[in-house]
Amino acid sequence: MNVEDKYKLIKEKYKEIKEQNDILKKAIIEYKKDLKELEKKNDILSNEKNQLQKNLTLLSTSLEEQKKKNSGWTNLMLLTKNSRENIHKSVAFEELEMKIKENETLHKNIEDLHQEKSYLKKELELLKKDHIEKINEKELTIGTLNDLVNSSHEKQIKADEQYEELKKLIEENQKEYSQQIKKKDESLDYIRNISTMLHNKCYPKYMINFDQIPFYQAYDTKGSYIQREILQNEERLANYLFSLIQKVVVYLKVCKELFLFQKNNLDSMYNKMKKEKLEEQDKYSKMIDLKNICDQ
Repeated sequence: MNVEDKYKLIKEKYKEIKEQNDILKKAIIEYKKDLKELEKKNDILSNEKNQLQKNLTLLSTSLEEQKKKNSGWTNLMLLTKNSRENIHKSVAFEELEMKIKENETLHKNIEDLHQEKSYLKKELELLKKDHIEKINEKELTIGTLNDLVNSSHEKQIKADEQYEELKKLIEENQKEYSQQIKKKDESLDYIRNISTMLHNKCYPKYMINFDQIPFYQAYDTKGSYIQREILQNEERLANYLFSLIQKVVVYLKVCKELFLFQKNNLDSMYNKMKKEKLEEQDKYSKMIDLKNICDQ
């Protein structure tokens, strides 16, 4: 997997984690609102329950007092009044029964709300745990990204140092080779001057024009020996100079080929390092962008 693929994958994971984090935050806020509303309802229901209990105790005490006060004769004498009171009491009992039923339903609702509250608490704990795990994963990814950024920065620094060293080495080699070529050119010029000087001095002095000498004329052995030696020495010198010039030419060709080879190698190395440097800069910029996204 390439670095760009890893970068895209980490970016997608980071977006998913960020979206899930936003959803969790919204769910927690809504849960807190629901919890506050449930607490308010619970307080209201508990107040109503206490009020109903007070009313129930008051009604029960009033009934007991009326039972104690009223006897059989008084009930017979005051039948109409008692009948009215009984009617009122029956209505009160009905209301009391209705309130008791309402109280029971309220108790059930309170229990249901408590159960829902405990369930929501458990769910909230699970969501918090999941959120913490995702935050830890995010921190790990950020740490790995920081390590990659630091390593790429170090590689870039090393590449720059190697590039500077190679540049200095190329300049030194160019200076050295230019000095050597200059010396060889000077030596070649010196050899050419010597050869021309020897040719001009020796050849015209001892050269014999055989066209002007008759065929039957006596042959001068002493002059011919000197001339032959001079010609041989001149030929040897010419051969030596020719071989020396050929060697110098071959050496210069080899130097030229070597310079071209080194130049091509250095150019390829420079282009490669430049490409790697651009890639490292691209990776470094991507890592910085991803780090800025993670910091946000």
